[in-house]
Amino acid sequence: MDANGQQFWLIRGGTPWIADDPRTVVASDPILRLAGVAPAPTWTEAVSEAEARLQRTPQVRDAFGSRAAWDPVTQTVQAFSSLPGTASLALPAPLPDVTDLALGSEGWLYVVTDGAVLVHDLRGRLPDVTVRRPGFVAGRLVTDPTGGAWVLDRINGQLARLTGQLWPTPRAQSPSAGVFTPLEENPHPLQLVPFPAKPWKSGEDPVALACTPTGQLLVLLWLTGTGPNGTDQAAVRHIAGGEPSPGQTTWLEGVVRPFSLACLGEDRLAVLAAGVPEALVYTRVAGPAAIEGDYHPLPDHDGGPFLQGGSASVEFPTVTGSRPLIPIAQAAFRAQAGAHLRSAIDCGVAGLVWHRLYVEAELPAGTGFTLWLKATDDPPEAGPAVPVGPDTDWHPHHFGAAPAPRPGSAWHQEPEAAWVPGRSEIPGFDGFLTSAPERSRAGLFTVLIQRAERPVRTLRGRFLQLRIELRGSGRATPCLHALRAYGPRFSYLDRYLPALYREQLFGPAADAPLKLGEPTTRADFLGRWLANFEGLLTSMEDQVADAWLWTDPRRTPDEAVAWLGSWIGVAFEPWYPVERRRDHLRHAPELFRRRGTLEGLRLALDVVTAGGVRGDADGRRRIVVVEDYWMRRTLATVLGVNLDRELDPLLGGPVVTGNSKVGRTLLLNDGTKRELLALFEIQGPLSTTDAEAVDAFFTSLAHRATVLVHQTVNPQELGLIERVVAQESPAHASVRVRRASHQFMAGMAALLGVDTFLLPTPEPEGVTVESTPVGEGALLQRPPSLDPRIQGVFR
Repeated sequence: MDANGQQFWLIRGGTPWIADDPRTVVASDPILRLAGVAPAPTWTEAVSEAEARLQRTPQVRDAFGSRAAWDPVTQTVQAFSSLPGTASLALPAPLPDVTDLALGSEGWLYVVTDGAVLVHDLRGRLPDVTVRRPGFVAGRLVTDPTGGAWVLDRINGQLARLTGQLWPTPRAQSPSAGVFTPLEENPHPLQLVPFPAKPWKSGEDPVALACTPTGQLLVLLWLTGTGPNGTDQAAVRHIAGGEPSPGQTTWLEGVVRPFSLACLGEDRLAVLAAGVPEALVYTRVAGPAAIEGDYHPLPDHDGGPFLQGGSASVEFPTVTGSRPLIPIAQAAFRAQAGAHLRSAIDCGVAGLVWHRLYVEAELPAGTGFTLWLKATDDPPEAGPAVPVGPDTDWHPHHFGAAPAPRPGSAWHQEPEAAWVPGRSEIPGFDGFLTSAPERSRAGLFTVLIQRAERPVRTLRGRFLQLRIELRGSGRATPCLHALRAYGPRFSYLDRYLPALYREQLFGPAADAPLKLGEPTTRADFLGRWLANFEGLLTSMEDQVADAWLWTDPRRTPDEAVAWLGSWIGVAFEPWYPVERRRDHLRHAPELFRRRGTLEGLRLALDVVTAGGVRGDADGRRRIVVVEDYWMRRTLATVLGVNLDRELDPLLGGPVVTGNSKVGRTLLLNDGTKRELLALFEIQGPLSTTDAEAVDAFFTSLAHRATVLVHQTVNPQELGLIERVVAQESPAHASVRVRRASHQFMAGMAALLGVDTFLLPTPEPEGVTVESTPVGEGALLQRPPSLDPRIQGVFR
C-alpha cells in the first residue's frame, strides 16, 4: 500500500500467463518472452531420414580430445587422437552390431554390441565383462555421472540400470585348507537391473537417452498421432532418482522426429533432427517447451548423433572430426505472440476504479508489447477472447515500440507507457530485474489504466483481466519480468478540486464508443492531465512515508550505509564491501549488548570477518577463540604433571582427572611441543616436582584467552582482527592473537573440542624419479584414454 492508500496486485514472471500457442511464447518463472524460431525443415524428408539417422552408432570422446568410433567393415572400435593414423582398441573381435559407445566416470568404456553391454577398463587393470539379460536387447546407453549406466531396449520397450563393478581375474590356484575365502570373488558383479515400471505409455517410442550433471535421466520419445489433429510429436520424459516423475515431460515444439539428445547443463537440453541445419535447444520444463532463441549452428555436420561422454561440452560429429556446440550471436525469435492471465485479478471491491500499471521489463530496440485490460464486476469466463476493434471491452496499453495502426481506430490516442528512472516504485525494493536500467529499453515502466476511445476513460470493475501481445524484431524479444496493478485510483481532481470540475457523464453515455477523432469529456481530460503530476508526487510521498527504511541496514541505499553507521559511532574499514557493512550494522545492537564479554568478542570477530568464527557453509572456521584455562589438561600432559589424586577429601576416594592421552588424538614432537609452550609464554620446562610453580602457572591461565587465527588469513585481515580484539576484549582479561600453524592446529582439534582446520587440500605434486617419497602427497596416475598409444599423463 502506498502513501495514498492504494494497493497493488503483483504478477511475477511468465508462469501466470497462458500462451495462445505454446510454440510461440516462453513462459518461465523469471520472464515472459517470445520463443525462438527453428528453421523450417522438410518434414517428409525429416521423418523418412529420422530412422536412418537413429541407427547410426554414436562416437565417444574423452577428456584428451581423443575419439573412438565403431568401424562396421572391420567390426572393431577405432581410436582417433592428435597422433597420426588410427589405433584399434584392445577389445574382443569381431564386435557385431555395435549400436552405442559411452565413456563412464570410472574410466570404463561401455560398448553396446549384439544386444549386450561390453564393459572395458581403459586403464587395462581389470578384465572385460559382457553383461546380458534374457529378454532384454540393449540398444542405447548413457552413463550416469554418479556411476553406472542406463540402458534402453527399444525393441521390447524396456529400461534397465547397469550396476556393479569390474573385478580382477580370480586366482587360478585353490586356497590352502583353513584359509577363509568369500563365496563370490566379486561381491557386486555387473548386472542389468530392469526399471520397475515403464516410464512411457503405449504409442510412445523411446529412441535416445541423456543424463543431467546430477544424474537425472532424460528419455527422448517419439509420439505418434498425439498432437493437434492427430499429428506426431516429440517429448522428453524426466526420471529422477531412478523413479518416473508423473507429469514431468517436456513437449518439444517445432520438431517431430529428433534422433539425438544431449544435456546443456541441468535445465537445458538439445536435440538433433534430420532436415534442420542447427541444434534445437529447449529449457527443460514440465509441459510445452518452445525453442530458445539462440542459434546453434552445425557446420560440417556429418548427420550423426551427439558424441557420448568425457567432454565438458556437447559435441557433434563432423566430416573431419567433431566440434563443440556453441551458440552464435544471431538469435531468431518469433515476430509476435499472445497470452492471457490464467485467472483475473480480484480486488474484492465492486466498481473499483483501477489506477496505474507498473511493469518491469526489457524492451530492446524494435520490440514491445501491448497489455489489453478488461474490468467487470462479474466473474469472467475462462479463456478471454482476442480483442478485435475499438468497440470491444478490451483496452490497449502500449509498451516499447508502437504497434501498427489498427483499421478504424485512433491508435495514436491509446496510452503508451513511460520509462521511470529507478528500479522500482516500491521504497526499499530493488525490483526483479538483474540488469541495469536503461532509458526506454530496460527497467521500470508505468502507464495510467484507461480505456481509449470512450468519453470517460476510467476503467471500473472488481475483476481485472489481462491479455498481452508480444512484438519482436526477429533478432530480439521483449521480456516481461513483473507487473503490478494499483487501485483504487487516487484522483487529484476528485480529492482537491471543487465539484464544478468533476465528471458529469455516467452510465451508458460514458461507456459508448467515441467516433473517430471525437474527444473525451473535459473532466476526464483534466483528471488524466493531473495524473501526470500525481504519478511523480506519489512516488516522493512514498519515499517520505517510508523514510524509516533508511535506518534499516538491509534496505538503505549503498551510499547511505556509512552515514547510517555514523549515527552509532561505527566507522568502517575503507576496503569493507557494502554487504559486510550492512551485516555489521545489523548486529550492532547485539554487539553493544554483549560488549566486554567473550561471546561479544566472538560475535565482533565473526561480523568483521564475514563468518570467520561461525564458519562457512562447510563448517570451516578461520578463527577460534579459546579460554586458556581449557588447556590445563593438555599442558599437564606436555609438562608431565599427573593430575590424578589418590584421595579427594571432598569425595572421600581416588579421583581420575583424565590427563590428555598422547596418541591418535594428539601428536606431539619436539617442534609442536616447543610451539605449544611458547604460545603460553612458558620460557623453559617447569619442574614437575615444584608443585607451587605448577600451581602458579595454572593460576596464571585464568582471565586469559587466545584468538587462534588460521595462517591463511591475509595480513590486512589479521590487522583488523587485532584491532577488534583490542577494542572488544573484556577489561579484566588478557586476550592475545596468535597465528596457528598446520601441525599445531592438528594437535589442538581433538583436545579442545573446537572446529579447527588444516590447509586446503593441495594439488598433487609432480613426481621426481629417485627423489619423491611415497606417501608425501605426490600422485602418480594414468588417466584413461581412448587411444591406447597415449600412455597417460604423469604428475
